[in-house]
Amino acid sequence: MKKNPSKTLRTVLFVAMAMCASGIVRGDVVAILNTGLDPDTLELLPNGTPDERYIIAPGGTGGHYEEVPMVRIEPIPPTWLPDSASELSRWLVLQGSGQQGITVDPGTYFYETVVDLTGFDASTAQITGVRYAADNKLVGVVINGEDVFRQSTEFAEEFDSFRELGDLGLGFFQDGYNTIRFEGWNDKFGPSPMGLRLEGVVEATAQ
Repeated sequence: MKKNPSKTLRTVLFVAMAMCASGIVRGDVVAILNTGLDPDTLELLPNGTPDERYIIAPGGTGGHYEEVPMVRIEPIPPTWLPDSASELSRWLVLQGSGQQGITVDPGTYFYETVVDLTGFDASTAQITGVRYAADNKLVGVVINGEDVFRQSTEFAEEFDSFRELGDLGLGFFQDGYNTIRFEGWNDKFGPSPMGLRLEGVVEATAQ
């Protein structure tokens, strides 16, 4: 039977929450990547709070390098997936202009995070249960400089619902620290609102 990524993620997170409350180790969940979620408390971050697990890395064409994206509940464009669509994530945006204050230049923006696999078998590591929404779209997922997902920058709008990617990256992780980059693309026709909303966990077998 085909795995349901969102159901798997929800199960993992709620089991992890119960384990935290009881003092039990989470097991094979190495890192929770959900945007706008505190991975220690499993509580959603408030509106306007920086999500310090992520930073805009150099290499994209849109700028904002070294900026830490912030959580946005409201205001957001009315066409975006509403905050209430999931209890496991929130939108991340950058400081910009316009009505919602999140209009930025067209181009690519690299949301980067680091995961430490010390104590885990890197050969078993992967990102599981991946789903996302993006304005305008997610064009790539890169682990340690290698593509594990890639699609074109042809115009598309991926902000109105979650897109399911399932499991990614098996065989691309290494011992110790690993860099994961989610590449967002903003409309090439001019400045516009941009954001990323992501859910997924890094899992690996403990050594």
